Amino acid sequence: MGWVYGQMGPALPDLQLIARVPLQEATWLFTGFAIGYLGGCLLAGSIQDRFNPRLLLFLYTLGTAITIGLLPWIPIFIVMVIMRVINGICIGGQDTGLHSMLFALWSHDGGPFIQMTHVLTALGGIISPLITQPFVREPTGVQQPARNFSYKTPNTTLSTLSDNTIITPRTILISQNSSGVTYPNVNEEDTNVQYAFLITGVLVFTAAVPFLVAFFQKRVLKKATRQYSNESVDKNKLPKLIKQIILCIMFVNSFVATAYIDLFPSFLTTFLMSQLNWTQKAASSVTSLFFGMYAVGNFIGVFILAYITPAKLIVTSYISSGITLLGVLLSVLFEQTELVWVTVALSGITMSGILPTLFTWTQEHVTPITARIASGLLISGSVGVMANPLLLGYMMDVYSPMWFIYLSLGETVVCSLLFATAFTLSRLYSAQRIKKQETSKMALNKDRKLEDLEEIQGKTEIYPRGTLYGV
Repeated sequence: MGWVYGQMGPALPDLQLIARVPLQEATWLFTGFAIGYLGGCLLAGSIQDRFNPRLLLFLYTLGTAITIGLLPWIPIFIVMVIMRVINGICIGGQDTGLHSMLFALWSHDGGPFIQMTHVLTALGGIISPLITQPFVREPTGVQQPARNFSYKTPNTTLSTLSDNTIITPRTILISQNSSGVTYPNVNEEDTNVQYAFLITGVLVFTAAVPFLVAFFQKRVLKKATRQYSNESVDKNKLPKLIKQIILCIMFVNSFVATAYIDLFPSFLTTFLMSQLNWTQKAASSVTSLFFGMYAVGNFIGVFILAYITPAKLIVTSYISSGITLLGVLLSVLFEQTELVWVTVALSGITMSGILPTLFTWTQEHVTPITARIASGLLISGSVGVMANPLLLGYMMDVYSPMWFIYLSLGETVVCSLLFATAFTLSRLYSAQRIKKQETSKMALNKDRKLEDLEEIQGKTEIYPRGTLYGV
């Protein structure tokens, strides 16, 4: 999944070239994926417990392999968008299915495994652009302002741009990307990005095969909801209303946390270029550093969870994340370039433990992570990712680029308060329930002792000495 995520960014200009669409239309490749991802989470939450989970994961992964492998080979834009929607459905199903299966297999010991999935996702996102880079066309030319262009029909022999540049349907000038670099007079045959996507398709297919093998090895499986044996969840069982309130808080927490964690690397390059006048290369390098340290932080979290509880890890992550974001703010205000690099790297480490630990803590202290619960957490996070950029883009455009830091820091504080509320409710009502159980047990034991004493006394009645029927 990380490999698929990481490939689309570097390959977008070439896909734009193949599809013959301007950048504004090409962004539908991402929007379609986001819509499909939400649909995939909903679908998996509905059917995951009704069918064999290994078979479903095989079908999801196979669908991902087909749609991502064939994406650039069909140069019809509407078909490419449809394939991205299907790709999003499959990845959403995978994400939901994997989270529910990991907790079903390892119960409250699944924390390190969830951390490791995030490590490998980040690792795939780091390696994928490096593998894709040799196949994409290097941008040439000078920086120019954005220009719109259109094609009337595929049979049109000539099309005229706003600057009167004449091109044929096989020769296309792509509008600028974020850096303003253009591709002058290039053909769609000049790119080899199709082979990069084909490699990805084959790689994803190899990930699908083990699920199919496991399915045939063990055809009869219990439903995922019957595989849980988490003693901590049973011991801390909460009243139904309190459990629902805590789940709602965790959904909102996932909404806000996923939004700002995804927002930070997505807008970091734009923020540094506009606020500090950095070059795109330098700003992109800082973004890559963030992703690398995010993967390192998740890897460290695998071992940390063996020694501390998820609650301590997530509290530490929120506090340290707020401190590092404050460090980014100060280093930007005082224009300390070296501190920007250091604080951004530390932010990657501190933010890494938040999202996977939300699942682990919910599993241990609220309710087992079934497919529906995993689906709800992932969907709420996806909605936050879709909504937050609209707010941030408006604030940065209308007021100041510094709202990038202000909003990230404010959302960190909100997440901390939300988790503190959920943690307090779970501990309060869990402690009350345990106290009631202990009180009831003591009363029950006392009643049993009285009953036993009465029973013993009833069986050992003492009679005066005498004779009975001559005896």
